[in-house]
Amino acid sequence: QWLWSHKRWKSTPQRTVIILGDGKAGHFNQATAVAEMIEEALGFRLKARGIEEKPIVKIHAVDVRFKNNFTKMFLNLASIFASRRCQGCLRCLKLCLTKESYEAVKNKYADIVISCGASTVAANIFLKYENNAKNVLMMKPGFGCGRKIDLIILPRHDAITVGNGFKLFPAPNILVTEGAPNRINDKLMEITINKLPLDLARGRQIPNQGGIGVLIGGDAKGFRLEKSDVERVLDAVIKISEGKNIDIYASTSRRTSAEIDKLIKEKLSGRKNCKLLIIANEKNIEGAVPGIFGLSDVIVTSPESMSMISEAASSGKSTIVFRVAPRRCSGQAGKGLRVNEKYNSMISSLEEQGYIHTATPDGIYNKIKEILETRPGVRRLNDREKIAERLKGLI
Repeated sequence: QWLWSHKRWKSTPQRTVIILGDGKAGHFNQATAVAEMIEEALGFRLKARGIEEKPIVKIHAVDVRFKNNFTKMFLNLASIFASRRCQGCLRCLKLCLTKESYEAVKNKYADIVISCGASTVAANIFLKYENNAKNVLMMKPGFGCGRKIDLIILPRHDAITVGNGFKLFPAPNILVTEGAPNRINDKLMEITINKLPLDLARGRQIPNQGGIGVLIGGDAKGFRLEKSDVERVLDAVIKISEGKNIDIYASTSRRTSAEIDKLIKEKLSGRKNCKLLIIANEKNIEGAVPGIFGLSDVIVTSPESMSMISEAASSGKSTIVFRVAPRRCSGQAGKGLRVNEKYNSMISSLEEQGYIHTATPDGIYNKIKEILETRPGVRRLNDREKIAERLKGLI
């Protein structure tokens, strides 16, 4: 009866997926991207079995919220001892999660549990055993939990240890990708262009397809984005835009500091060629980034976000990451920190493989000009096929 009501059959065209969120948009987007790839993988599996039905993947998203830091640590510790004997219990989750969060995960059935972020690992493991499901994680699982995850997807910069050389994190259930999983594809970019509030009142009435996309992030662990670097990048973009009459499409992130937000508004607001300016801390627009990719020929990004760089490199557009030299961070938020070696190794790896270009803030103008004048071929980052292939084994 249980199998019948939950359609747990090898030939079923339906799968239910739970995404466990930690409140971070980047992590949620990565998990959502993998969840959407399950439909593609399921279609291949059904076709291989001679089943012509269209695959159906139902996706439910739940935020994992803890009562306090102690219960968070307790659940992480308890997950080391989790096993199939935990099925039907859920007392650990009830003890550690807020009432709303617990009720949400308790009442959701899943064939596959997906999460991204260290705080969601333990809940992922317990829900796997509760639902007799498979689970996927985009994060190092932590001590004692690696074998409890069916598929761990690690971007190359997370799958290495910095020390005596770079070494891959070894395990048969780990898939190493070049970038972070993301949803960027031609169809999504085309759809989202039409949803953007483009400023067409000034200048051309039709967006210029040869635009420059500018994505500015902010401070991150081990990294501080300096106002002076951003200012030099913006000056270079404005100069090339005015010289070649090219449109600018710019967006900040929620991590962008108020100081840099103000700078960007001063530099770009009211400019004839700036057709889109999004200050995420004031008014964010869903789907803005894919739309910016679709309108741009060249994309300029800050260097601290693996998700943002991976999305840009997956767009099929020439991507330039402006690099900053390693330095000790200033200010209270970054006190005692240096630019993380992880960022530099990630960017270097993608550049060596031809997925991105890099330049210093002072060299951005020449790099954009070179790309626009020579039109070099673009090598598109595509981890999608690799991930979908591994997902087939979970279905």
